Parts: sequence; structure tokens; C-alpha cells
Amino acid sequence: LSAGDCCGEAAHSKIDDVGFLLAILDDVRERSCIDDDRVYLTGFSNGGFMSQAFACAHADRVGAIASVGAVLGVRPCEPSEPVSVLLVNGVGDDVIPMDGGGPCRTRPLTETLGVWRDAGHCEARFGDAGVMRSPVGATCRVEPCAEGRTLEACTVPYAHVWMVRSHPAGDPPSQRQTAREMLEFFDGYGVR
Repeated sequence: LSAGDCCGEAAHSKIDDVGFLLAILDDVRERSCIDDDRVYLTGFSNGGFMSQAFACAHADRVGAIASVGAVLGVRPCEPSEPVSVLLVNGVGDDVIPMDGGGPCRTRPLTETLGVWRDAGHCEARFGDAGVMRSPVGATCRVEPCAEGRTLEACTVPYAHVWMVRSHPAGDPPSQRQTAREMLEFFDGYGVR
């Protein structure tokens, strides 16, 4: 997938994966009745970069995005309207480090948060206010944004993995926690 700073041959070849996703969405819209406010994009790593790139380019066609193990990879990112954004990043991630850098030389998570905060006209309160903790050690902070949107950032105590069985923390409750967090986000915060 070509999503800016990340990843691989598609990015080097400048393949228009955002345009491809838009064409799929247009095709689905032509075949059935869909509500753009209930179109949600999610992905891990490169897929997380892609969900953010799509929302930058086509904010009017997506209700919310959830990105795991990724930061914003496109410049500039100027969404036409606020989008609800959930970012889930691992504190031990050496592929997409929260402080930036790594093999893809990505920007820091704080910069990604700043872009989405500005785009959504969010209340900057990522201090101790709005902190929620989950049973698997995730810490999430939520900011209200314009038009009923939200910006939520969760840090999790693992590296560049989605909770899977092969991960040391991969017990069944942990495996489902990230997906559960996304579903709750889409159900509660991701709609206008």
C-alpha cells in the first residue's frame, strides 16, 4: 500500500492506493445504499498508514478511522472536515517508534496527534484528563472535537504487533482487546 512514508514498493512506485480505495467505495455506493458517516477504515501498520492517508484525502467519505501501529505518513494532511480518529501504538514498537524514526524514518506520534487535533478542532487535553485504562495495560486519552468527532490515542504495552496468540501477552482477552476498543470507538465516537 502506498501511504506516504510507508511502505515498500507501492510507495516507491507511487501507486495510487487511496484512489483505488475510493473507486471501491464508489462501486459499493453505486450498487447499494451506504451512509458515508458509517464508513470506517482500520488497519495495522501499513494499513494504519493507509486509513490515515484516505481520511486526509477524503474526509467527507469516511466516518471514522482506527489505526494500529502506525502514524501519519502523508504530507500535507488537510482533511476537508473533522474525522473521528483512534490511534493505537505500542510503547515498545521499534518498527514505528512513538518518538519517530525507525526503519521507515516516520514522524513522531505527537506530530500525528497534532495534525488530527488541528484538523478536527479538538480540545487539546491529552494530559491526565480523560485517561482510561484497560485490563490489558492500555492507556487511552480522549479529546472531544468539532461536529461530535473525537480523537483517541491509546498506548499499549507491546511492540509492533496486533495482539496475537504468538505474542507473550497473547491470551484470549488480550487478543480481542484492540478489536473491541475499535468496535466501541466506531459505535460510540465514530458516528455523528
